[in-house]
Amino acid sequence: EVRPEIFTLAPIAEYRHRLVVDLYPAQSDDPLLALLETEATLVNLDGAPFVLVGSSLGGFYAEVMAERWQAPAVLVNPAVHPWRHAGLLVGKHTHYHSGEEVEVTPAHLATLAEAEPARITPALYWLLACTGDEVLDWQAAASRFAGCRQTVREGGDHGFPWFADYLDDIV
Repeated sequence: EVRPEIFTLAPIAEYRHRLVVDLYPAQSDDPLLALLETEATLVNLDGAPFVLVGSSLGGFYAEVMAERWQAPAVLVNPAVHPWRHAGLLVGKHTHYHSGEEVEVTPAHLATLAEAEPARITPALYWLLACTGDEVLDWQAAASRFAGCRQTVREGGDHGFPWFADYLDDIV
């Protein structure tokens, strides 16, 4: 089961003509697999234009979906090769938006490795990264998405504090 939730972030509230959805696995042995298996039932856009936006591990999910759907994606301080970060990911975590506890296992990391596209389509992506990201290496993202549109800001943190400044260009 994957449960969509509408973001209630203040910067997005003014964009009422767009629906921004945060998809995350509610109960699953494998979060990415659950997301991929249910993608067709989650999004019924009827040909309406959309853009995928993902931050951190959500950036990796957006990369996977962008290639599957050939859809544009904005990746904000994205996780690159996340299965390589077992020390950061394996264990129990509190979901940022819901407050629910989620457990990541080594099996999840194997699924992430299998899901990563072998090649990317540079025209689909816009990378938003900052050099002050204390969680992930911005240079790994810049390398993975070389040839894509990139905006790399000096300083900042993993939350990319300038996100609201780019909303007009994203939506």
